[in-house]
Amino acid sequence: VYKRQVDLSGSWTVAAAEIPDTGWHLFDVAPHVDTLSFLQREYVRVLPSVLMWFVGASLVTFLFLRLNAKRVLERAEILERENRRRQEIEKALRDSESMFAAFMDNAPVEMMIKSPEGVYQRANPRAARLMNCSADALVGSLARDHFGPADVERIESLDARVRALGETIRDRQQISYADAVRTLDIVKFPIKQSGETVGVGVISMDITEQEKAEAALRDSEERHRRICENLPLGVWEEDYSRAKQAIDQLRAEGVSDFRQYFLEHPAALRTIVNGTRLISANRAALDVYGAGEPSNVAHLQSSAFVLWQYEGYYREELACLAEGKTRIAIEHQVTKPDGQDVHVRTITFVPKEFEDSWAVLVSTEEDVTTRMRSEQALRQSDARYRQITQATNVV
Repeated sequence: VYKRQVDLSGSWTVAAAEIPDTGWHLFDVAPHVDTLSFLQREYVRVLPSVLMWFVGASLVTFLFLRLNAKRVLERAEILERENRRRQEIEKALRDSESMFAAFMDNAPVEMMIKSPEGVYQRANPRAARLMNCSADALVGSLARDHFGPADVERIESLDARVRALGETIRDRQQISYADAVRTLDIVKFPIKQSGETVGVGVISMDITEQEKAEAALRDSEERHRRICENLPLGVWEEDYSRAKQAIDQLRAEGVSDFRQYFLEHPAALRTIVNGTRLISANRAALDVYGAGEPSNVAHLQSSAFVLWQYEGYYREELACLAEGKTRIAIEHQVTKPDGQDVHVRTITFVPKEFEDSWAVLVSTEEDVTTRMRSEQALRQSDARYRQITQATNVV
């Protein structure tokens, strides 16, 4: 190993060392003392400039930030507001979707949404149960996947009408399901976005049991109508609600004895009776008055005061009703259009649910002319018998 120094322009000293048997050399370069003094002088000279540059840059940065602080804060507030608004909108959308899902799930009717091509896009559990599948299985299917050809034709035809007309359509259809044939009350309406129909909404209600009940009620009404129509007793159904109002008004004005009042004010009685309304009458009731149709009987009632016997009947009936009686029996004489006089026994009763309004009064009428004649003949026969008995006793 050996050392030697090489002077490079008087500023640096290089020490070299050779590693024997390797051909490698190591160099150590070091500055002279004069060089260090030069660097120190340059550092002292440059340092103030560097410091001034740093201070100037900091001042410029501070002024820039100060001048733009308001703009930066405003922008930050805008971004914060937009972020809050976006979060509120997203929450509102989630809440709306949740509410819509709850509405669909809890609706007491079947609800479905179909695409313009007839694909089920959404359905509530009630509709899925009716179609004997899950709501997820129903989504993406077509009507032909669940119904027969005849039902599919009716369903698709109604969908096409809704899309073509752009209007709500209501219909009642019988559709064959897996378990039974059911009657549905269906409402279909177009779902529009920007004026374009993008789907068909379906709301249906299974009214099978209701329809059966309605049919049973119609059968019952028809049966009772036939029974009532063929009764040998006349049956009337009348509306006396306006008469009730007039009676209450007279009572408020101080009238207490309605028999005497109607006797002294026949015009008031006529006005009240003309305000009554005939609801129905069976054939036997029409025969009592010799009227072919209920309208003829109504005409007879409205013009009844040309005959004195009707005035007495209505005076007694209304007086009894004003006294609070709910069952009234009156025997009176009726003159038919052909001039024939008949004796009639009329029983009028007010159903309990109509005692406060007199909206329905039911009357039964029986022609007791034969009985009256028999009783009169019996009285005449008894009188003759007494006369004969008295004459015999004298002899």
